[in-house]
Amino acid sequence: MKIQANGLQDVALAFEPGEEGIIKRPPGNPGEGILSSLIIQRTLLMGIILAAGTLYVFISAIREGVPLERARTAALTTMVFFQFYQAFNCRSEIQSVFRMSLMANPFLLFSIIAAFFAQMAVIYVPALQWVFRTVPLSINEWFQIALVTVTVIIAVEIDKAIRKRKRMSPA
Repeated sequence: MKIQANGLQDVALAFEPGEEGIIKRPPGNPGEGILSSLIIQRTLLMGIILAAGTLYVFISAIREGVPLERARTAALTTMVFFQFYQAFNCRSEIQSVFRMSLMANPFLLFSIIAAFFAQMAVIYVPALQWVFRTVPLSINEWFQIALVTVTVIIAVEIDKAIRKRKRMSPA
């Protein structure tokens, strides 16, 4: 699961071009260490969203009487799709994902497409279904996964907008 969820994206993000204007930014606080407060706060925010979204999909499936295998498959797929969106979020700490060209890092786009097909294989190829204990998902489950996982983009976009507004407002 690690490889299909974000292993490919981790490598692809290494090829991300530098952010525009990064040289004009003031240096970071030397006492802060490698993980800035922004990174720590955003990681906590994303962890909460990913955990809550995955639990929501799993628990709602169980409450609807869906077999355990389908609920687990839906939860696994939710985690994988959250990671797809999160890879796009990680391209910039401050710039909106909607203002960045998808083709600026073709490796990332390719890695997400490859991971998507790997996830589809895990769900729909019988031999892989047996290995991963997955089952096909319904259209309604796919719709729910799409709605839940897009929240990670929305949350980070709101966070970026708030931080940008704070930086631009006079102190």
